[in-house]
Amino acid sequence: MTGVKKILLVDDEPEVTKAIGRVLTREGYEVIQVNEPAKVEDYILYTELDAVITDLKMPNIDGFEVLKLVRKSKPSLPVLMLTGFGSIDTAVAATKLGAAEFLSKPVVNHDLIKAIKKHTEAECSLPDRIRNMVASPVFQSRSKDKGEEERILLDDEIVSTDSIPDGFVEVRFEDMVPGEKLPFNLYVQIFNRKTEKHYLRLICRSDQVFTSGLRNILFKRKLGSFFIKEQDYRKYLAYYTALKSMPGFKTARVREQKKLVLYGKAVEAIADILARPIDEKVIQSAVNLVDNIFTTMVKDPELYQDMNKLFRQDTSIFNHSANVCLLSVSFGMFLQLDKSIVHTLGIGALFHDLGMNKIDIAILDKETPLTSEEWLEIRNHPEKGHEQLTRSLLFPRQSLRIVLEHHEESDGSGYPRALKENEISLLSRICRIVDKFDAMTTKKAYRAAYTPSEALKKIYLDESSEKARRLIRHFIEFLGGKKSGQPS
Repeated sequence: MTGVKKILLVDDEPEVTKAIGRVLTREGYEVIQVNEPAKVEDYILYTELDAVITDLKMPNIDGFEVLKLVRKSKPSLPVLMLTGFGSIDTAVAATKLGAAEFLSKPVVNHDLIKAIKKHTEAECSLPDRIRNMVASPVFQSRSKDKGEEERILLDDEIVSTDSIPDGFVEVRFEDMVPGEKLPFNLYVQIFNRKTEKHYLRLICRSDQVFTSGLRNILFKRKLGSFFIKEQDYRKYLAYYTALKSMPGFKTARVREQKKLVLYGKAVEAIADILARPIDEKVIQSAVNLVDNIFTTMVKDPELYQDMNKLFRQDTSIFNHSANVCLLSVSFGMFLQLDKSIVHTLGIGALFHDLGMNKIDIAILDKETPLTSEEWLEIRNHPEKGHEQLTRSLLFPRQSLRIVLEHHEESDGSGYPRALKENEISLLSRICRIVDKFDAMTTKKAYRAAYTPSEALKKIYLDESSEKARRLIRHFIEFLGGKKSGQPS
């Protein structure tokens, strides 16, 4: 946003909003003061805002609920929490839910202004090259989440090609190329096992883009065909003829199918590996899997490009581990790292969240804020994973560092050992970037998924080290389709 920055200030005490409002107004901000928390939703949904400042303890709707509302509707909008009842538990809970800052009342004016400027002027601090890259269309779409997959098929339904509906024509799944706007409506045929009836479901409207995310969901459902109306068949022929005339159409179509198969096999293999007790056979299976992934990508160097667009944004550890493994290997190849180093990176990335299997599932699935004790459990997962893997003679030592260090930050604010900058290995830093990106672009119980653009901007701006920022710039270039280049 440009021009005057607009701040939504929420507190049930008018004297508080007036006092803070005066401070912010003197600094040139436009302030919307809300003393009735019930009205907050309308302002968040229908007003262009640059930041939200909210009290924690309020009647009807508290600060956590305001934070959840923002995270679901506008995940990139920064929220600053104010409270006169500060504690470690509330600070941890606010941070876990995505609060940008947590300030205790009475707030010092200088601290408040500093925090507001940090988050409302962050966009201005992005280098022009980075701002232009993340603003490109390739980073704007959000991958399909689990809810969207469930809307395609309900529990009693399966996709079916047992018959061709009257007035419709069957077209092959492989002939529909993602990334193109369709000039016709596209349907799949559904069989309801409960009613034992077939019917059609519209999955992509005319003039909408048939996305890679949607294609991947349908591929996982083992879909072989689509259906279009007979009256649209001429439009389909024109669309298909135009695609075939494009350079590399056949190669691109085959490559897209290879990507889908590679991703599907990787998810299945990783789920099998991580579901078993860790022993030498499991480690060897992981080594073989990473070797197969690497070999497949080497045979077709273009295969790893846009790999992230295929990811099903599932919250399971299996899918997240598959995503981080595939994307880390792809990024390592983009950086032209040595084959052995890419192998080490892939194995570490595959097992990076292994320690999560020692955490109570009730904590992992919890939708309400975590307590400090629960958050400590989460923070212990790198050490728990590291402990399980140190017993293996096959597991590479540098891969062990990835498992232990993938939550370390260059400013020393990470865990478990609060390492800084050069104390963190390059491979751990690569895994950390990929892990953040996949986690942020995945829908959580307590927030909506960030778009790739939103996630990349936040990852870049949250990093203070110029050395680490260079690696993030390479990652943005990699996701944007730039050709391979050496890391700087």
